[in-house]
Amino acid sequence: MSILPKDDPIKSVYQVFTPTSPVEMKQLFAGRATQMVKILGILEQPGQHSIIYGDRGVGKTSFSNIVKLMIENSNQVVKVACDSQDTFESLWKKILTRFSVKCTTEKTQIGFNVEDEVKEDRKSLYDLVRLMPMDIDTILKALNVIPDGKVIIDEFDRLEDSQFDKKLFADLVKGISDNLPWFKLIMVGVAEDVATLISGHESIERNLSQVYMPVMASGEIREIITNGAKRLNLSFKEDVIEEIVQLSAGYPHFTHSLCLHSAILAIRIGQSSIDSRFTGYAIRETVESTHESLKSAFMKAKWTTKKTIFKEVLYAASLVKTDEHGFFQANDLTGILNRILGRQVTLATFTNHLKKFCEPERGEILRMAGSPNKRRYKFRNPLMKAFVIINKTKEQNEHKPILDPSSIFE
Repeated sequence: MSILPKDDPIKSVYQVFTPTSPVEMKQLFAGRATQMVKILGILEQPGQHSIIYGDRGVGKTSFSNIVKLMIENSNQVVKVACDSQDTFESLWKKILTRFSVKCTTEKTQIGFNVEDEVKEDRKSLYDLVRLMPMDIDTILKALNVIPDGKVIIDEFDRLEDSQFDKKLFADLVKGISDNLPWFKLIMVGVAEDVATLISGHESIERNLSQVYMPVMASGEIREIITNGAKRLNLSFKEDVIEEIVQLSAGYPHFTHSLCLHSAILAIRIGQSSIDSRFTGYAIRETVESTHESLKSAFMKAKWTTKKTIFKEVLYAASLVKTDEHGFFQANDLTGILNRILGRQVTLATFTNHLKKFCEPERGEILRMAGSPNKRRYKFRNPLMKAFVIINKTKEQNEHKPILDPSSIFE
């Protein structure tokens, strides 16, 4: 059965391709089969919780939304998002408030042969413990009412050490594992490793199974495009699909944005087949609609009043093959820069440029890690990698014919 409005095709496009919001419907989700199998398996292991982690922009929140949909038919599942002001007490108040239980009250009726009135109602778990201190014992007692409940805690990385007692949280995780082995916590956050998220409380690692979310594989990006097109009764030409895959660099945000603008234009001019003329327009719109902070950092990085190679080095960094966590070394750029500049370069030609990209003057677009003789670099905002590629393609397309959006009003 279709989940899209038949009488409003433009609205349907905005529901299928969602660059500004996470995916919330199973029918519109694509990829991540390996991670889904892993997390569903973790949920079958008594005493085990899971932590979903990875770079910003790889689709962790969308994935956790679909996990919730997959498991809520047979479990009571709640999902909460953390913020920088949360304390241990405020987070668990959020969680317990979202769980509900059935309560029965009896009202005694006066008179002969009159049955007492029985009234059923639902209350939150927090209502049951609101007068008690929000400590480990209280939380365990409340959760014992729903011993097979599941909690998804999104944006776990936003919890501040100065506000949130992570040691107390670690003790609670162990308490849940020992006393309520089928109650599950699923934590989701931006991090390169689990140790970063649990901040030194490695004692709970035995209770946490890790689910790392890398950038999406080409096949998964392709699935977003083809599944969305099918739902909208559109088709993307094969060369267009390949171009969107390359431009996305594994980040679904840009896949959704490029497909959104292409599909809207196609529908408005009454075409169902999307070719390169549409993507030229979509690339331009995607660059213009990108968040201002990303564009500002990009402009700082490449800005110069004299002839330099900052722009070329930045483009090479966006093209380089990285490790699983997005890092590369300076010498990885040599061959790429040779092709871009049309001449042979050495490390001395551009190493200083990479260091400058890590400074505020150049927007701190990169960050460094490792020792001086094993220096590694990574985009501070991972989405910048794809944005640099898309912006370069926009510049290369400036003299190519694209559909004039004004034609939709003719």
